[in-house]
Amino acid sequence: MPLQDLLAFVEMPIEADATVSTTPALDQAFALAKDMAAHLTVALSAPKIATPGSFVFPGFSSSLIADANAKAEAAVQAFAAQARQKAKDLSLVCDISTAVEDLGSAGAFAVGLARCSDLVVVDRPGRMLDPGNALFTSILFEGGGPVLVVPPARPASANFRKLLVAWDGSAHAARAVKAALAFFAPPAEIDILTVTGEKDLAGVPPAAGIAQHIARHDVTTTVSSVALAGQSVGATIAEHARTTGADLIVMGAYEHSRWRQMLLGGVTSHLTHHSPLPLLLAY
Repeated sequence: MPLQDLLAFVEMPIEADATVSTTPALDQAFALAKDMAAHLTVALSAPKIATPGSFVFPGFSSSLIADANAKAEAAVQAFAAQARQKAKDLSLVCDISTAVEDLGSAGAFAVGLARCSDLVVVDRPGRMLDPGNALFTSILFEGGGPVLVVPPARPASANFRKLLVAWDGSAHAARAVKAALAFFAPPAEIDILTVTGEKDLAGVPPAAGIAQHIARHDVTTTVSSVALAGQSVGATIAEHARTTGADLIVMGAYEHSRWRQMLLGGVTSHLTHHSPLPLLLAY
């Protein structure tokens, strides 16, 4: 089933710039919505400073906080106006939702919208303590659906022709494959990559099994296996994607459960923050 309901979630920085009018994720979402005639919701969020003298913003007076929040609201509304105009120019059915809230409220805002969409498109998140990273993990692990992470300076595309599936036999990886097959036009080729030497893959569904499933969708498949050699699993996957000419990486997402709100699993974290290509994740 093609995409029908798409969400672009944009987290604006604390020092939001009212002159900024787009992001790679928003451009990508517009391209997909236009190509698939899908409904698009654009969600814009900026952090609200709530507590004077907090450990996050020590020394802020009430007036400075009010001024910062007013600037954030102005930047969000300016961005929303630009997005609304672009949707109109593209003849898209588009809703705009905005929130200038504390992190907890922003998380609820993001997750609520994610649960009511087919796919969420986001920009590459910040590092661990960045508020945008916390929102990203909430969307990924609580949103109930796949997430497309768009790296910086990546031209928008609605035509992913060669996909790389990072396969470990997990339910997470299977969900990611099914999302890719359901949402995107049949690609010309899917390469199923297994990285060996990092964990025991005995007893999990082999790459040949998922390759056969994909082939039944009239997609050409190849099966590759690469042994770890001096770099991480995430770096190995990214390098294989580059050398084989893939234009989308598809994989399951993992977490460190004790610190779910802040820590992604190692491979998930590496590719989320370093993938040279758009990354489709499913949890």
